[in-house]
Amino acid sequence: MYSKKLLSLTLSLFIAEAVVASPCKPRTTTSVASATLSDTTTTIPSVPSTTETTLATIETSAASETSETETETSTTLLTSTTAASAVDTTTTEEGTTKADETTTTVGETTTTAAETTATTETRTTIGDTTTTEAQTTTTAEAETTTAGEPACAQTFVLANPTPIFDSESTNDDSARSVVAPFPIEVFGAGSTSVFVTTNGVISLDDYSTSYANNVLPFENLPSISIMPYWDDLIVRAGACNTGIYYDVYESERGNTFTIEWQLGSIGLGASTGEHFSASFYEDFPGVVRFEYYQTTKHGSSATVGLQNGQQYSQYSVNQDDSIPDQFYIVIDTSSGDAVTLSGSL
Repeated sequence: MYSKKLLSLTLSLFIAEAVVASPCKPRTTTSVASATLSDTTTTIPSVPSTTETTLATIETSAASETSETETETSTTLLTSTTAASAVDTTTTEEGTTKADETTTTVGETTTTAAETTATTETRTTIGDTTTTEAQTTTTAEAETTTAGEPACAQTFVLANPTPIFDSESTNDDSARSVVAPFPIEVFGAGSTSVFVTTNGVISLDDYSTSYANNVLPFENLPSISIMPYWDDLIVRAGACNTGIYYDVYESERGNTFTIEWQLGSIGLGASTGEHFSASFYEDFPGVVRFEYYQTTKHGSSATVGLQNGQQYSQYSVNQDDSIPDQFYIVIDTSSGDAVTLSGSL
């Protein structure tokens, strides 16, 4: 019995050595282990401890198990190595994921910079609003200034009127002198010394302040007198754009000298209402033109005409509606006789 056990043990050892020295299985096992160790060393440093454990397992299996057990051990080695590789792969993927998250954070920083640009645009808009408010304030001031100025119903025909009498003070039955730019002639006699009265009379070299109009010729007037509208008139203080003015300018008839009256009537107690003018022409001596823009009585209490001594031309005296508004009269005495034209302006 003992001999049989000894024989069996010897046979087992022989078989174990044969298995270890076999040119087939150990070569296969070594080849697999070598390949696995090569891969494992590249991925993680802990593979050598796994290899030592595997060799110990192989020695134990060789002492107590058959070649089938060795095959199972080799399979276990392969399975263990594969698991280690899987762990390495997972670790690498996690690292990649963290890198992606870092990139996303950079993108968020870029978005914040864009929001800062939007804030700058908002400030620019506020600046535009402030400019618009300044323009509105300027317009309001201009309107307030215009509204504060009083409107004046009277306007002058003359473009650049020079005052003889203005409305700074009241003037009734008054006369003032003006030097004409050329001689004013009536029936061949003329002078540059001109006197203008508030009662609608022009006289050469002398004057009269008579307010009571009369028929022509009238000896109480200077010898050479021109009556655009002889009546009892007045310049009242405080009425805007009223008085007696003159101007010298170029017209279609050449160098022109015009006197303009804008005043009131004593009988009506008004400051305005009587508006007329008389014009003389350097190139047409002996010609005078009267223009009537507005009168209150239309000639019913006035004398219209001219005289030089006993020569005269009388258009009307105290005649109703003889002088309508927007009307003119031209008297030409250059030939020694008076030629009169009239009509609407």
